[in-house]
Amino acid sequence: DDATLTLSGRAGLHELAGALAVSSLDLEARGDVSARLLEQVLPDTVSEAAGRARVEAHVRGTLADPQISARVNLGEIKLRMRGLGRQIAIESGSLELSSHELLLKDVRVRIDDQGVLTIGVGAAAPGRVAIKALTPELKLGSIRLPLRGERLTYRVPDTMEIDDLRLSLELAGDLEAGLALAGEVVVVSGRYVQDFAVRDLVIAPRTNEGRVRPFYAGQPLLEGLGLDLRVRTVGDSFVVQNNLAPEMHMVLDLHVGGTLSNPRIAGDVRPTDGRFHIIGLRGDFELVPNVNHITFVSTKSLSTGDTPELNLEAQNLVTDSSGKDHNVRVRIRGPIGQAAIDLTSDDGLDRNQTMVLLLSGRTTQDVGELGTHNPTLGANVRLGTDMVGQSTRDIVSSLVEPYIDDTMQILTGRRINLRPTVGADGFELKLGARVSRQLDAQLSYLRGFQNQERYRAEGSVWLMDYLTLRGVGERLTISPQQGIVEDLSTARLELTLDFPLRFLRP
Repeated sequence: DDATLTLSGRAGLHELAGALAVSSLDLEARGDVSARLLEQVLPDTVSEAAGRARVEAHVRGTLADPQISARVNLGEIKLRMRGLGRQIAIESGSLELSSHELLLKDVRVRIDDQGVLTIGVGAAAPGRVAIKALTPELKLGSIRLPLRGERLTYRVPDTMEIDDLRLSLELAGDLEAGLALAGEVVVVSGRYVQDFAVRDLVIAPRTNEGRVRPFYAGQPLLEGLGLDLRVRTVGDSFVVQNNLAPEMHMVLDLHVGGTLSNPRIAGDVRPTDGRFHIIGLRGDFELVPNVNHITFVSTKSLSTGDTPELNLEAQNLVTDSSGKDHNVRVRIRGPIGQAAIDLTSDDGLDRNQTMVLLLSGRTTQDVGELGTHNPTLGANVRLGTDMVGQSTRDIVSSLVEPYIDDTMQILTGRRINLRPTVGADGFELKLGARVSRQLDAQLSYLRGFQNQERYRAEGSVWLMDYLTLRGVGERLTISPQQGIVEDLSTARLELTLDFPLRFLRP
């Protein structure tokens, strides 16, 4: 690549066993070296290298004991790391090499044209790599690299996406005993996107058999990399966005130990606010403030789903077929691999009655009052139609949301949700607006196939801790017989105070 390196100096020769051998060296090297040489030296690690580095080196002594003094000034060098699949751009830095040590100073690396990773910049200590021997083969000793990062990204396919990461770490150890990474990682913006399945009121993560092989697989030095990290968020900047939760904010404060291939996590994740929807059930569940927590236990296995332990509480205001409102409460408890759901309502419905309400929009009393020539058959048909209607609406919603709702969220900065759905019981259109973290509003329209229409408006304002103002208005039009139309209108304004009481057992 037109990079020129000039060598000059002398080598002393002597006769050894009838042949000439080098007895002394005094050599200098000055000029440029092409970064493409990295592809020849590290073919399994580096590809697409481009750029140059400026070299000034002086070698004295003998081949058995060379005395090296060298400085490499890194220019604009770009390359791609195999396995990681990331574009690396070295913007600046210098390497100072002696016979016993390599120093890294003012190294500034840009990753994927966004994040910046630095070593030894400003007042920070330089990175140090001890050299045990140069000949007959290179042997490295202790390694100590202080790493600072800003606006970094991190992805675990189908599980987690972190868009803005800040870190202050130190990589230390040696190649024989192993390396360890310690320090603090701050999540400025991130999302948990793994989908979950719900069967028999038990929540479990969906498995993906086609996941990408991790970058450290097959590399013992990386697989055994020791971890001693504190991972925390800036406020509740971590969001859960998956098939159950359109938006749920979290505060993280975790300790990550173990190794890179087998991490051990301890600490708490605290959901602050948000909502989730369980496919097949009516309405969205709003988190109850200040009572939710997710606990990681370092002695339990992440891979088998034994940790973290979920303890979540949420509520859902459900209007039944007669226009009566029921405040349904859900509690999710247990390890993430097998978390159980418990349902109750404030007006005394038990778990089974609450489930019927959420599935069909009817209570067991409503089902019993349905009038037909065969009451049992009529009740079952109507109940089944309502249940199928809710399930099919959710299925249709999951199919059209990537095209309609996701586009609407992009255009409005994720403030407005538009969910058109069609089920066995009618067509429903929901428009939800999140004006701010304190103000939510939702409009819905249902056109039933059984001569009914429903208009509903709902809004809530978070006033302060534990105190929420909520308003609901609804108009239901029913035509039980030809020529007979019944209008039912309701409106309600309520101020709720939710304060958790915890009783600890000794």
